[in-house]
Amino acid sequence: MDADGNLLVADSAKGLIMLERASGKVVILASQVSADSPKDPGSVISYANDLDIAHDGTVYFTTSSDIPVVPNAIGLWDTFAVFTLTMLQGSITGRLLSYNPKTQATHVLADGFWYANGVAVAQDQSFVAVAETVTMTVHKFWLNGPKRGQTEVMIDSLPGFPDGVSLAVDGNFWITLVAPNQPFVKVLPYRLPRFIFAWLPKLGVKPKTKQFGMVIKVSPEGKVLEHLMDSDGSVVSTISSVTEHNGRLFFGNLVGDFVSYIDYRL
Repeated sequence: MDADGNLLVADSAKGLIMLERASGKVVILASQVSADSPKDPGSVISYANDLDIAHDGTVYFTTSSDIPVVPNAIGLWDTFAVFTLTMLQGSITGRLLSYNPKTQATHVLADGFWYANGVAVAQDQSFVAVAETVTMTVHKFWLNGPKRGQTEVMIDSLPGFPDGVSLAVDGNFWITLVAPNQPFVKVLPYRLPRFIFAWLPKLGVKPKTKQFGMVIKVSPEGKVLEHLMDSDGSVVSTISSVTEHNGRLFFGNLVGDFVSYIDYRL
């Protein structure tokens, strides 16, 4: 929520939207990039994914791909289909954007992410952490200091696909891993294997994928401090978001219709 209690949402179909607290109206804040953006001016926001709000009110949010989200057979917006297409097409079109509520300007800050996902502003406001799902990497985009405007790796070679990123109460970061690393990931940079994988379902071949539930706590320097894991996903799996609040960790998940939590105190 912003300072006025309005709920901001990264809507996969509409872009950056706001539910006004006072009126209950839904307002579209950004559906395309501003004309004065240094990168991609005027471009459409095809698939907004996640957001975080800085102390000054600036909204930092990701777009996962330039492939638009469309409804599936039962009318739900099918973000997983976009993830699959983005991965198999080698569409490295994810972006980090900012929205300034004072000027209503939307700018692209960084691009070239292979499915940009979770985003969280550092406690000292010096950088934004951005998950790049396909490469199993979390990046830093520097907002201040001598590296301002630069992107660098915060942590890579993760044991699974990062999804949600959030700030822990102690100033570190929680990162969810929505699924474990799979053997096929090693060949994804190559076009031919991606082409073959895309045709497997048409041939009646459905490779089995493992599941687990996992979140890790990482320092701003990228050091793993702690991990929590359900090794077979029998209790909780496909964790896509994590929020620490009042001594508990709350977990959202990709395929379930519930929110789970555990007691967690430092």
